Amino acid sequence: MRAEKSAITIPSSASNELKLLASSYVIFRILLAISLLAAQFSLDTQQLLRVPPDDKLILLSGLYLASAILTGIIYSYRLTSIEATARLMLWSDILLLPLMMLYAGSFTYSAGLLLAVSFALGNSLLNKGYLLRAGAASVMVIGVFLLSDVYKNPQAGSMANISLLVMAYFAIGFLASTLSQRLRSSQIIATRQQIDLHNITQVNAYIIQQLD
Repeated sequence: MRAEKSAITIPSSASNELKLLASSYVIFRILLAISLLAAQFSLDTQQLLRVPPDDKLILLSGLYLASAILTGIIYSYRLTSIEATARLMLWSDILLLPLMMLYAGSFTYSAGLLLAVSFALGNSLLNKGYLLRAGAASVMVIGVFLLSDVYKNPQAGSMANISLLVMAYFAIGFLASTLSQRLRSSQIIATRQQIDLHNITQVNAYIIQQLD
């Protein structure tokens, strides 16, 4: 008589850490979007964040909020994998946050730093392609610096500050990607160990049944 096969439940701390990172990323983007949009309608928030009122900035902030809510829904209902959701969120940030820098006044450099935070969270969930993403973000912020005169934003920052942002994107992308690889390696090891334990349990149960 064969031992009855049971479903394998594989608890993994690495998997839980990935889910925690993904949840943190979703919450971060929603809170950031609300703050940026609220700054356009609240004088106190404008003074706090030093964000000037601008119709284009309102439009971009609205698009960012829509993106944050959409990806939050996708993640909450598991409509796609965590990696695909993280990739969508990160590329949205790479596109929208630098565009906001064109109209953000003295908040411009801070927006670049917020993109660095997004890089840390997003690349922690993606173990490949950080060089492409860092390169795209770098091109965007350098473009903001070059176009700052056209859009009358003299506070876009010096080339030194932009260079620091570019280096930060590559460094953070590398470190976060390395962290992601280690988390996934830990998850694979934990899964194999759990499967091995399950197989050994089934073999022991089968041997006991044969002895009976």
